[in-house]
Amino acid sequence: MELQNGGGRRASPRRWFELEPPAPERLKLETSPRVSTVASYVLTRAAERSWEVLNQHLAEPQGAVFWIGGPAGCGKTHFLDYVIALQRRAGALDAQNMRRLVCGLELAGRVSAAEVELFLLSVLAEQIGGDPRSSGDLFRQMRGAAALNVGLETARRTGIRAITVAIDFGTSQCESAADFFKMLAQVAASFRQVKFTVIAAGRTMAPEATRPLAVAPHDANEETIVAVRRARRLVEDAELDAGIAYAGIDTAGLAPDAIFPFHPVALSALRTIATRPKAAGESSDVAAIVSLSRLAREVLSSPTLAGAGGGESPARLIYPPDLTMNAVILNRVKALLAEAGRAAWKIARDGIAAVPPHGGAGDRRTEVASADGRARRYGG
Repeated sequence: MELQNGGGRRASPRRWFELEPPAPERLKLETSPRVSTVASYVLTRAAERSWEVLNQHLAEPQGAVFWIGGPAGCGKTHFLDYVIALQRRAGALDAQNMRRLVCGLELAGRVSAAEVELFLLSVLAEQIGGDPRSSGDLFRQMRGAAALNVGLETARRTGIRAITVAIDFGTSQCESAADFFKMLAQVAASFRQVKFTVIAAGRTMAPEATRPLAVAPHDANEETIVAVRRARRLVEDAELDAGIAYAGIDTAGLAPDAIFPFHPVALSALRTIATRPKAAGESSDVAAIVSLSRLAREVLSSPTLAGAGGGESPARLIYPPDLTMNAVILNRVKALLAEAGRAAWKIARDGIAAVPPHGGAGDRRTEVASADGRARRYGG
């Protein structure tokens, strides 16, 4: 966007936001989360409540086992990364100069409870220190609650007073998980010298012995807010007043700065496009948030919508007809239409192309919107 200053010269284009890296199909558990991973996390209402529960737990002397459940792509791993980062930021030493450990364990494929237990004990032995070979042998010989108690006692002797373990089950399936988590909960409740906390995440229901937490968006509005934030980050010093940009527009309960620069109807259209069909290279279970975020980022990176200044962000809102100015979006829309709809679309757009624009960009968008409407009508 270019502005005229008092002397008649054009001010340099203003960048309203920066694009985020493309959203991956699923995040990885990070034992040392990057700043960008934490900064891009959007706390849903459920996640805020879960974080409050965990904060209260931090003030308690006794350990506990938590379970974050929910469908694919709802933000479970992202929340784990967020929690790990904040725990690490709090420092490895507390006010009493006592050590605190934070470690993570990411699983894949079909695993047994015995395998998960072995992985957990190995990670603890590595993090606690000492002779990992002798510790590992001892854990393997004892197993179960006895081995975990020995590991925590070893931690106590090295000055560790709190251990937090994040376990991400991801897409894996764990046999006999209920008994395993029952054992973890018993040890966490009974071993008082070291506060032992486990925060696990998976797509299944919470095991009986765990304290359930939720992070998934409550509705489509929250999904949309998360997706847009994953696509772009507003520039803090841009002095953007999003409320002015959306003056007179029904935002359907969405905060203007949370969806800028998209018109809410354009976001609704993107949600429909994001559900099907999948783009090349995407798996069939790409979550709604990830798919919507990728499409939103694709639109924002379009040269035809970037305005003047070689990739500068658009200073106006993006309307539904603007979406099809992007080739990727256009191809997805065509794939959604039936054959009759695609034919009607082509006829309408060819007709508009033959008419010279006479009313500026606003009228041009109205003409294209009418053509798009006819295409949808005949497409079924």
